[in-house]
Amino acid sequence: MPDDGPLIPDTGRRSADLGSATYNERSRTLRVVWSSGAGVPRRDARGPFIEVLSLDPAHVDLSGLSGAPLLDGHNTTSTRATLGIVTEAWVEDGRGHAVLRFSAAPDVEPIVDRVRDGTVRSVSVGYVVSAWSESTDAQGRRVKTATRWRPHEISLVSIGADPGATVRSQDMPDGTTTTEPETQNRAEVNQSIRSLATRHNLGTAWADAQIDAGAEIEAARAAALAELDRRADAAPRIRAHVGESHDAPDATFTRCADALTHRMGALAELPEPARQYRGLGFAGMARVMLAARGERVVPMSDEAVLTRAMTTGDLPQLLTGTGNRALLASYESARSPVLDLFRRTEGRDFRTLHRLRLGELSLLDEVPQSGEVKHGGIGESAESFAIKSYAKLFALTRQAIVNDDLNAFGQMMQMQGRQAAETLNNAAVGLLTQGGGLGPIMSDGQRMFHATHGNVATTPAAPGESAFAAGLAAMRGQRGLDGVSPINVVPRHLVVSPEFEVDASHALAEIFPVSGENVNSLGRTLTLMVEPRLSGERWYLFADPASFANFEVAFLSSAPAPQMESRQGWDTLGVEFRTVFDFGVGAIDYRGAYTNEGDTGILGGGL
Repeated sequence: MPDDGPLIPDTGRRSADLGSATYNERSRTLRVVWSSGAGVPRRDARGPFIEVLSLDPAHVDLSGLSGAPLLDGHNTTSTRATLGIVTEAWVEDGRGHAVLRFSAAPDVEPIVDRVRDGTVRSVSVGYVVSAWSESTDAQGRRVKTATRWRPHEISLVSIGADPGATVRSQDMPDGTTTTEPETQNRAEVNQSIRSLATRHNLGTAWADAQIDAGAEIEAARAAALAELDRRADAAPRIRAHVGESHDAPDATFTRCADALTHRMGALAELPEPARQYRGLGFAGMARVMLAARGERVVPMSDEAVLTRAMTTGDLPQLLTGTGNRALLASYESARSPVLDLFRRTEGRDFRTLHRLRLGELSLLDEVPQSGEVKHGGIGESAESFAIKSYAKLFALTRQAIVNDDLNAFGQMMQMQGRQAAETLNNAAVGLLTQGGGLGPIMSDGQRMFHATHGNVATTPAAPGESAFAAGLAAMRGQRGLDGVSPINVVPRHLVVSPEFEVDASHALAEIFPVSGENVNSLGRTLTLMVEPRLSGERWYLFADPASFANFEVAFLSSAPAPQMESRQGWDTLGVEFRTVFDFGVGAIDYRGAYTNEGDTGILGGGL
C-alpha cells in the first residue's frame, strides 16, 4: 500500500479528523481522541508498509505529552505557532485521549473561531519511535508496529489520516459548542468529497466515482491518500536545481557516508562526488539527506534537523553504516598474525561443529583371474567446537551529536574494532597457551603437542639448523590415521614470543641466506611470526593451513565479521550502539605442527 504522499509528509506525525468536535468556551479546552490505533500507509527504503502505533501502555510513553505544546501544523520554528498546551493525555479503550487548552492570546483567537465553525477539523500528533516490530497482515502487506515510542506534541492540521480518531462529545462540561452535527446527510457527504477532490486536484471523475460508490467521507479520505500516492509514483521525477545538485536520496546517503568515513580515517581516498560533503558535521549531513528526500529543511534549526533525521532513520543509518566501516578497518588492522595459521570456515548456527579427519584408503589388492574384489576400509577421527556470541553496548550522547563531536564517534568505532579483534586474538592464541604451551586436549585425550603425537622436541633447543632439522624430520615423519601412510607435512611458519624475535631472526638469516649459492640444505624458508601474547622461549613450527590445517576459526555465515547495530536511545538521550561478534575457534589436527620448549639458558624461563 502506498504512503501518505503530500497529505502527510512527516513520518513522525499522525493526523486525525476531529469529527464531532466540542469546544468548552469557559475553560477554552477541547477534548480529542488523537489516535485510534488505526494503520496508516507509509513508505521506507524497503517499500510501502502499514504503520501502526501500538497503544499498549507498555509500548507508549506519555510522560512527555502532558504539558506538551499545542501547535499550528507542527511548526516548531516560531513561538507564534504555539496555540496552547496539552493539559492531560491518557490511553483508554485502545485509544489515545487528550485535553487541549487554547491560549488566550489575541492571535490564537482566529484559530479558535475556525474550530468553532468546523473549518479546522483535524489534529495530528508528533512522535518519535525507538523500536519497531514487523509482521504481515491478512492481505500480505508489510506491517511495522511501533512498540517503543513517545508522542511529544499535538497540532491542529488541515486534514486527518486516522478516521477512527475524533474529538469526544460526551462527558464535557456545560457551555460547549458543537462545531458540526453528529451526522451528515448524503448531500453534505457528496459536497465534502467534491471539496476534497478540488483541494487535492483529483478531478471530477474521481469524485464522481466515490459518490457513485456511496463512500463515506472517511473512506474517501483514505482513497484520496492512495490516489495521490499512485499518481506520485507514476509521474516522472523531475527536479530543477540552481547551483549545487541534490541527487537521489540513496546517492546522497552514500556520499555523506563516504565523507564521514574518510574523516574518521577509515577510507583512504575520498571519491570525487563525496568531497563537497567532507566539511559537514552531523547536522549538515542530516540536512542534505532530508533535502534529498524532498523535505523542507531551510527554516529548521540544526537541533530540529537532527531530531527529524533521527525520526526518519537517516541519521542512525548513517552512523551505523560509517561506524561499521570504521569498526571493520580497525578490526582488520588489529588481528593477530597467528590467525594466519587458522583455516577459515562458516557455520549456519550455534550448534557444535564436528570436524571429521578422514584417514587413508588401504592399498589396492591384486585381483587374480576370476578373483573377488575386496572392500577397502578408511579410518576417521573427529574434533569439535562451537560458535559463540560476544557483544558490548555503548552510546553516543545527544550532546555529542548536537556538538558534532565526530572525534568521539570515530574513537568509539575504532576502539570497538580493536576490542573485537582482541577478543578473537585472545581466543585463538589461547589454544596455543593451554596446558603450559602444549595446546588443548584433543579427542584422543592428549594435548595437541604430546610425545604420542610425535610433534614435541625431545631435546630443548633454540631455533637453529639442527633444531629446525629435527622439527622438519618429525613433521615429514607424520603418518596417516592408519599409522603407516606418509602424509609429507612441510613446515612453513615459525612462531615465537617477542622476547625471542631477535634470536629467531638471526637464526633464520644464518640458515636461509639471501644469496642463492649459500642456500641451506633444508631447502626451505620459514616465515617468522611474532605473537605478543606469547612469552618465554617456546617456539612452534606450523604447516601452511592451505595444505594442512591444525586450527580452524568459524564465523556465523550471516555475520562473518563483527557487526554494529544502532537504535535511538530510550534509556539515554542519543543513539545506542551494539557490537556483536559471533565466532568459534578449535584445534582440528596435530600432525601439521611441532614445538620445542627452547633453550632455557638464553632467556631464563619458559612460557
